[in-house]
Amino acid sequence: MESAFSEVAWAETLKKLPTSDATSLREAARERRPAPSHVVYGGAHLFSAQTIDKLEQLSRNGFATYLPDGNALATVFGVTPSHAEEIHRRVDAQLRRQPVADCRIDFEDGYGPRSDEEEDAHASAAGAAVAALVAAGRLGDRLIGVRCKRLAGGSGLRAVRTLHRFFDAAKVPVRVTIPKVETVEEAAAAAALLAALEQSFGLPEHSCVLELMAETPAFFSEGIPQLHAIAAAATARARPIAVHLGSYDLTAGAGIPFVAQRPDHPILDHARTLLALAFGGSDVELSDGATTTLPIAPYKQPNSDDERMQNAQVVAAAFRQHASDVAHALRFGIYESWVLHPMQLISHRVAQTQFFVEALPGARSRLSRFLEGEARASRVGAEFDDAATGRGLLQFFVRAAALGIVDDDPLLEETRQRFGDASGRGSRT
Repeated sequence: MESAFSEVAWAETLKKLPTSDATSLREAARERRPAPSHVVYGGAHLFSAQTIDKLEQLSRNGFATYLPDGNALATVFGVTPSHAEEIHRRVDAQLRRQPVADCRIDFEDGYGPRSDEEEDAHASAAGAAVAALVAAGRLGDRLIGVRCKRLAGGSGLRAVRTLHRFFDAAKVPVRVTIPKVETVEEAAAAAALLAALEQSFGLPEHSCVLELMAETPAFFSEGIPQLHAIAAAATARARPIAVHLGSYDLTAGAGIPFVAQRPDHPILDHARTLLALAFGGSDVELSDGATTTLPIAPYKQPNSDDERMQNAQVVAAAFRQHASDVAHALRFGIYESWVLHPMQLISHRVAQTQFFVEALPGARSRLSRFLEGEARASRVGAEFDDAATGRGLLQFFVRAAALGIVDDDPLLEETRQRFGDASGRGSRT
C-alpha cells in the first residue's frame, strides 16, 4: 500500500508560507541609514547659529575638568581599569571632533506656552539660524531638527503654523518631531504635513525624517499590531521615521507618582520591550528618553578646594546616573537617547563607548570563530553560538561601526562580504 505522505506535495505547500529576511544573517550584516548616537534638546527661544558651538565647547571644557585621564574616568564611571585609557582616548577624540551628533530645537515642553506673535518670531529666527548654518557649511554631518506641539487637540494649528514659519525661513530638510502621538490618524497626518511642507518649499520628497514620540499609554494600548500600524501610516511611501520614548510623560500618564518616576521604571521597560519587538533590527530608528539629573556644578567659580570637591562629587553622581540610564537602554537595543545638558554629552559618549569597548575582545573572538564555521553552530569555550547568537554578534559590530567605535575592522568587512549582497555591501536606506 502506497504512503499518502508526499514530500513533493509538502514542498509546494512550504513554498506558499510567508517569509522575510528579518532574522537572517544577511539582514543583520547589511548597512542601514546611519542613526545618531544622541539628540540634544533645547528650547527654541535659546537657539541661535552659535548654540551648537557653545554646547560643544562646554562639553570639552567639562571633560578636561572632571575627566582629565583614564584613572579619573575609571573612578567616576566604574570602567574596567584595563579599558579605561582606551575609552578615555576614544571619548576624547569624539569630543574633539564633534560632540553634538543631533540637535532638536524644541517648541514643546522645553519652550512652554507663549503668545502666537512670540512663537512666530522664534520659529522664523530658528529657521533662519539653521539656514545660515547650512549655507556656511557649519553643520558638517550633524543632524538637526525641530519639535513642534502636538497635532491632535487644540495645539494642532499652532504646531502647523510653527513648522510653516520655520521651513519658510530654513528651506532645508530637517528632522521633525511630533509629540504625544496616539493614533494611526495622527501619524498619517504628520506624514502628510511633512509632504506638504517639502512640496511647498521645493525640498526633495521624503527628505525630512519624521520622529513620533511614544509618550502616552494610548500609544501602547493595543500592543505591537498598533505600533506597526502607526509606523506604516507614518512611513507613507517610504518616508524614514523614528520613534522616541517619552519617559516622564509616559509614567505620568500611567499614574506613577513623581517620586517613582525614573528612567528604569518597569512600565518604561515594558514600553522598551514592545518597541524592540516591533521595530528592533528594522529601519525604524529608536530613541530612549532623558535623564533629568543634570551634571550642574553648584559653584560656577569655585574658590576653595572644598568647593571644587563638592563640584566634582555632584557632577560625578549625575554622570553615573546618566551613564547607567544610557547603558540600560542599550541592553534593549536602543542606541540613541536624549541629552538635556552639554555635560551629558560626556556621560552619554562614555556609556556607549564603554558598552562596546569592554565587550569587543570577546565579541571579536566569537564572531571570528562563527565565521570560520560558515554560520554553523559552534562552541567557543563555555559559549555556544548558533545562527541566532551569530545575528546578535553581527548586529553588535554593525552598530559599533555606525557609532564610530569600530573603525575599518577587517572582521566587519569580511562579515559584510560574506552575508551582504553580491557587491559585498549591504543595501543602504
